[in-house]
Amino acid sequence: MEEIQFEHHTVNARKDLLHFVEEHADKDIYKHIGEKPDEWEDELNIISNLLTGEGLIGGTGINHPPINDPEFRELGGNFFLYRGNQTRGRGLWRRETLDKEIAEYTGRSEEWTQYSIGSKAVVRINQKFSDIPIETFLPENFEKISEEVKKEKAVKRPIFKFRVRDDQLGVYAKSADISYSFYYSDAKPKFRLTSISSIQKTASKKEMERTIEFSKLGINVPEVIGYYESSVEEFLFLSEVKGKFPDTFLETHRKEIIEQDAEMLGKVCLAGYRKQGFIDFDDKIFDGEDLYLIDVDECVDLYFGLVPDYRKILLNPRETSGLRDFRKMQRAIFKGELKDALSEYRESLTPTKEDMEHYVRTFYKTLGWKEPSQRQISKLMDFPDDYMTQDRFMSMMSDTD
Repeated sequence: MEEIQFEHHTVNARKDLLHFVEEHADKDIYKHIGEKPDEWEDELNIISNLLTGEGLIGGTGINHPPINDPEFRELGGNFFLYRGNQTRGRGLWRRETLDKEIAEYTGRSEEWTQYSIGSKAVVRINQKFSDIPIETFLPENFEKISEEVKKEKAVKRPIFKFRVRDDQLGVYAKSADISYSFYYSDAKPKFRLTSISSIQKTASKKEMERTIEFSKLGINVPEVIGYYESSVEEFLFLSEVKGKFPDTFLETHRKEIIEQDAEMLGKVCLAGYRKQGFIDFDDKIFDGEDLYLIDVDECVDLYFGLVPDYRKILLNPRETSGLRDFRKMQRAIFKGELKDALSEYRESLTPTKEDMEHYVRTFYKTLGWKEPSQRQISKLMDFPDDYMTQDRFMSMMSDTD
């Protein structure tokens, strides 16, 4: 696969940190920030850290506040907010009155600090799609011309679809997968002004990188168009894959789908991931020839929880026992993924013994393993009444108090 070259654009973000607080924690943030300015400065620092990994960053004496702009809004407590057209002036401002001695020394009576609250966003577009105006990929624009995608299973984050290039190209805009945790009222620390306790996010950029990684391994995935990234909003742009869910082709293309699905599972394992819900047909598209994985956000570390000691395995070239043990464990993990898929596919993709065998042989071939014996195949196809896949086990554990 040819390396993707991206064109970089900096734009004004549609939403910033205060928008985020307004939507998720305190709809009266603009009123309250002036009532407790010092406490809110600390609170915004905490929330910024949870959201972006960086605290509230302020710069003093770098830019001048756009005081004369009518959009320069006083919030109270010497806090001001600017979201106008003067790009360098956008953000949260705080004014400090200097004491007489410092004022005489500096020649000014007050000092302004500008806080970065995510007023800027970055748009990176695959050069292959550079003919499309950059404004097309701003959320305030594409949402107006989009339809929101609905799926049979619950959608955890908004996904939009719109068309460009005279309606010839379909584009999916997938927002970041973000989940929030909140304190119970009795458990919230006294120094906190909001109830947000933690934020977990699968970044659109991370999902894009995984999509590209899968493509390099030979997994059919949608073509990456680019992504939009701000501190509050993120979107991954993928090209539309024309086709239907694989289960609509089982009567006519079962063998091809079995082969490609088994290859896909093997390559996902080789990439070091486990695709939660791999057997879900609504995460895949078949176009009559090729099977595509269209959703990679539910891929997790295949070795999570096992924590292999890679340093011990690799440092001493004369000591190979650690590497042998790891390969043995790795093989068992791969076979576990295979057995789970076969278990779930018994009522759909691989209902017969012959279908299962074909799936197993293709999986082994993809991994470069030697042809499995009939005994090995039979073992993989043997499912006790109490057999439980990892996905089902994790689902059961998640539902347990």
